[in-house]
Amino acid sequence: MHHLTDQYKTWLVLLAANILSLAVVSHAYAENCTIHLNKTTIDYGQLNRANLLSTAQTGKIALGKRLLTLNIHCQESTPFALQFHAPAADQNTFRFSNTGNFSVSLSQAQVDGKAVMLASTKTAATPLNSIAAIATLEANQTVTAMANSLPISGKNFTAQVEVEAHIAPSTLRVREVTSLEGLGKFVMVQP
Repeated sequence: MHHLTDQYKTWLVLLAANILSLAVVSHAYAENCTIHLNKTTIDYGQLNRANLLSTAQTGKIALGKRLLTLNIHCQESTPFALQFHAPAADQNTFRFSNTGNFSVSLSQAQVDGKAVMLASTKTAATPLNSIAAIATLEANQTVTAMANSLPISGKNFTAQVEVEAHIAPSTLRVREVTSLEGLGKFVMVQP
């Protein structure tokens, strides 16, 4: 039985996409806004090594997608432009422990209860990369709520947040319970 236990070690994999440490950048337009996420921690729980290995198809092991709800309430009408701040793993994802990554995307965005599109830009000086119903947040990228191809202002912004985490197969080479973490925060910025 001891051999079987060694063969199928499990460990705790915790994605603390710690979005509780939310910040509102100190621009005058955003000082009266509050950002709330319905969950501040995503916990993948204890995972079995044998089950995880069977999911590795692209060189990374998928830990699954998790959905959250982001709400921003402002006392005055405000344009909604957001960034996600976290250590970058590569151009498109954020670091999850030492060998993994996670992605963050927004969808089903609404301003004051009306559906809006989302526009992505790398810097304020660059043109919009795309306007779509879904926007993947990347390092140094701003996502802005849009209507009729223009930034839209309002008092309430709501969006579904999808977080998807992956780890490298080398992460499975552990002999004891191991905790993996990724951290990040949403920040309102001036569009």
